[in-house]
Amino acid sequence: MKVKYHRISEVDLEAHHKNLADPEVMTSDPLAAAHNYSFTTLRPYPEAPRLYLGTTNMKNRIFWSFDPATGHFDDLGYDKAADPFEIKIHRSLEYDQLKQIFYGVSSGLHNESLFLQAPGARIFQYAPLTRQYEFLGIPLPHEYTQTITFDPGRRLLYGFTYHTFSFYVFDVDKRQTIFSAMPGSISHISAIDDTGCIWSTWGRDLHYIYKYDPAKNDIEWTKKMFPEGGKSYMYPGAGPIDCMVNGKDGFLYVALETGTLLRFDPKRMEFEYLGRPSPYPRMPALILAEDGLFYGTCGDNWNVKVFVFNRKTRGFSIIGDVAEGKTRCYRPHDIAMIHGRIYVGETDNPKRSGYLWEIIP
Repeated sequence: MKVKYHRISEVDLEAHHKNLADPEVMTSDPLAAAHNYSFTTLRPYPEAPRLYLGTTNMKNRIFWSFDPATGHFDDLGYDKAADPFEIKIHRSLEYDQLKQIFYGVSSGLHNESLFLQAPGARIFQYAPLTRQYEFLGIPLPHEYTQTITFDPGRRLLYGFTYHTFSFYVFDVDKRQTIFSAMPGSISHISAIDDTGCIWSTWGRDLHYIYKYDPAKNDIEWTKKMFPEGGKSYMYPGAGPIDCMVNGKDGFLYVALETGTLLRFDPKRMEFEYLGRPSPYPRMPALILAEDGLFYGTCGDNWNVKVFVFNRKTRGFSIIGDVAEGKTRCYRPHDIAMIHGRIYVGETDNPKRSGYLWEIIP
């Protein structure tokens, strides 16, 4: 296995700051504000071997592309249209094959005292061929979006927000919010089952399971709970779902914040324990690759690995550490694959700007 990293910022921040994961440090210090990045969203561009990236940056430079062939990052100029509160794209970027555009929504790190001053995140669409933005509207006033899931057939974009942990359904063609609720719990990333229903959790500190059914335009609230998680490994109030993927076999594969992988039957609402690849918590990124295998990241706090899961054998295999020599990934956030190469986005590093890691198995 070969590992290397790519970075937007070349400035050494560690010598100047105590904790770069502290929003106050990132805001108050000009060097940190301008040059500190986290990679929070990775989306391959199906039309070319290229990655589109959501980042965290206090100067609103939060949308980039990356060319794997050259290692070059391209700033897509989101800061020119941003409001001051839009400082990251947090698992909120999806590709629409029909229109060959990306949909995205921004997130923030401002505290509750500024909630009513912040207008709310706008849903944007970006056309890679023309490099043009178009803004579709604010789905919920004052709210900023932590994660989205797109249903291309129904033309619906599902969003989960912070601060209030609300949920919304946005029709991208009508450009309007058609449903919203305040579950009080949130997924790191959700998934849509084979019937078109999306699943997440509700009830602050309880994290019961619910599903939204687009046929009914309503939520079915249950008292079913995941067998573990919901202890705020991610951030205060967040639920147990670290990542969820439709396995294209009738099941949803749910990575819990504890580091456990489950298989969830949405028809019976039953769980099957599949195991865990690491003794450390977190499994924030999981994808189903073209070879039918699941690839993911596990671990946290400098102990980060990339793994593969084979559902036929029910076996995990560790591909390797996300590290190059003594330089290690602090916390993974998203994963992508292009031509057999694995890319991992690093976030929340307290000592330096985050890296985009490239792994060749």
